[in-house]
Amino acid sequence: MFSLNAPIVRVTLLEDRALVRRQVELEIPQGVSRWKLAGLSPVLVDKTLTAQLTGPARVLHLTLDRRQPAPPPLPPPAPDEEDIERQRLRKELGERQTLLDREIASVATLQQELLQDISQQVAWGCSESEAWEAQIRELADWKEQLVGQRHQLVVESESLMLPPRPFVPAEPPPPMATEVVLEIEAPQAQTARLQLEYSLPCACWRPSHRAVLGPAGLEFTSEACCWQNTGEDWNEVELVFSTQRPSLGSDPPKVAVDTLRAQKKSQEVVVAERDLEIHELAPTSIAAAAPSTEIPGIDDRGQSVHLKAEQPATIPSNGKPIRVPLFSFQCEAEVENLLMAEVCSEVVQRSRHHNTSAFAVLAGPVDLIRESGLIGRVSLLYVAAGEAFALGWGPQASLRATRSSRQGNEEKDDLLGGWVKSAQVVELTLSNLSADNHTVRVVERVPVSELKQVEVVHDAKLTSQGATPDANGFVTWNVDLPPRGRHHLKLAYALRRRKEVVTA
Repeated sequence: MFSLNAPIVRVTLLEDRALVRRQVELEIPQGVSRWKLAGLSPVLVDKTLTAQLTGPARVLHLTLDRRQPAPPPLPPPAPDEEDIERQRLRKELGERQTLLDREIASVATLQQELLQDISQQVAWGCSESEAWEAQIRELADWKEQLVGQRHQLVVESESLMLPPRPFVPAEPPPPMATEVVLEIEAPQAQTARLQLEYSLPCACWRPSHRAVLGPAGLEFTSEACCWQNTGEDWNEVELVFSTQRPSLGSDPPKVAVDTLRAQKKSQEVVVAERDLEIHELAPTSIAAAAPSTEIPGIDDRGQSVHLKAEQPATIPSNGKPIRVPLFSFQCEAEVENLLMAEVCSEVVQRSRHHNTSAFAVLAGPVDLIRESGLIGRVSLLYVAAGEAFALGWGPQASLRATRSSRQGNEEKDDLLGGWVKSAQVVELTLSNLSADNHTVRVVERVPVSELKQVEVVHDAKLTSQGATPDANGFVTWNVDLPPRGRHHLKLAYALRRRKEVVTA
């Protein structure tokens, strides 16, 4: 049997497993030969093991052998003469202690019988106080003497106890030996390339990013954070990170009976207020699939992504995270101060840019870095190639904002009284505490009705700068704040509804 050494040349990391490829050049003799490859991971998935040979040679048989080496025998404890002598003395002290216990029990019995005799004689009118007192004192002294001797034996026995032996940690069991045995048939002696591929659990990866904002724009780096504890060290291997989800099979969903029933239409209309998230794509972005629901693992919008590491990397089998760079790009950044007081009462600095790389940026955490270093971490959703995305760089400490809203009483809005309305007023106050000029983009929203029984009427006269909402109900102002300056904004609208409409 020939031994071979096939190093790992490529690893494809999936969400919860790894596909390993080993490769080696073999000098195969003519005829049938047996080859053995040792040092594989014991958690190797047997059914995924495959072997391929180039040339006319072929693999006849491929087996996987696992053996648990027997632990080394424990050395017999060496006899200690001092310990043996201590055990003998303790045994003798134990026997003497047993005899003393019996004598103490006998003395207690004699005391009880003496007291019974004294009680009987007293009943017959006999009185021998001095003799009885001497007998009772004699028995008490005898018992006290025996108890003292027993206590002395207990002290001597405890002094002869064996001292605690030092703790010696047990050696870990030897790792399981995993070997692959191949039978190769070749019509003639030749040189062939052998490739072994198999799957391993206990390995995974997740996307992680780093964004550096400077005067020249944004430098964005996408990385893969990977972990592995498979029992095999990957030394200078080619890494490929994939979002494929191989499955062993799935069951179709169970179909339940859907019963349709007819009911009378209610005259009362119930309206509920809710927030909707609006998704927009830039005109130059690539059309992607509709956002999927919350899924475990990596969000790739249903399209498998394969990302290759820039250079070979080493990942030891210790379960510790290691970051591997995937790709990077530089782009222009539009930085602005944004205030959405209904959501957050602080002015946040935001930058907008485009993904100018040829790869999609997968959803994951982003480390934010400025001139002063790391300032925080945010989460980024899936960004396709060419798509616009934004990053928040934290609040501006020198800008403050306060927001207040008030709702008026409902009153009739027509002659017949079928409509009622209530006025809504929102007031904002912005303050600049620094000695620099700042421009703040302020965004407020006006509710948008989906029913003809409910109307939202915007009051442009009472609204600051006559700003009007867009199709989605957002009102935007660009406010220039001078040093130590202050600015007030006002938004007014009315909510009209039919009397039969009830808000939930």
